[in-house]
Amino acid sequence: MSCNLSLMGKLFNIDDFLEKSKLTGYSKSYMGELSFPNSKIKKINKFSSLSKEISKDSWLDFNKQVDDVFNYLSKNEKKLKSIKETPEIEFANLSFGITSEINSIILVKSYYIPLKLINLLAELGITVEISLYNEEMDNILNEKYGRK
Repeated sequence: MSCNLSLMGKLFNIDDFLEKSKLTGYSKSYMGELSFPNSKIKKINKFSSLSKEISKDSWLDFNKQVDDVFNYLSKNEKKLKSIKETPEIEFANLSFGITSEINSIILVKSYYIPLKLINLLAELGITVEISLYNEEMDNILNEKYGRK
């Protein structure tokens, strides 16, 4: 995961929203359906949701992710304004995924979100999340669960 935009709500009619907003390329999940239909895990969706990968860039290139996101939001600003106009959307979030470079040598790493992006997100009613992932995550998961 690099950077995803997610919209969700219990009463959120995702098909109606997509038709009205004219947004395209979003993955759909319907409340009451299986979260992972092709998996042994049997978890039911508690919300209807839409999600889209906004930036496919490296987990290590936060600035490129920020540029991609700003360009996408700016280009689709009129369509995305329908988020604030849809009260059934309980959660609209932009999630950045970054590989953590923190270790015994690098003790701290800071990431800054430009004011122009903060302002645009606030105008659209979208929150921001930054998740730091251990750079050894794939190795750890593979060792622990025999997979990547």
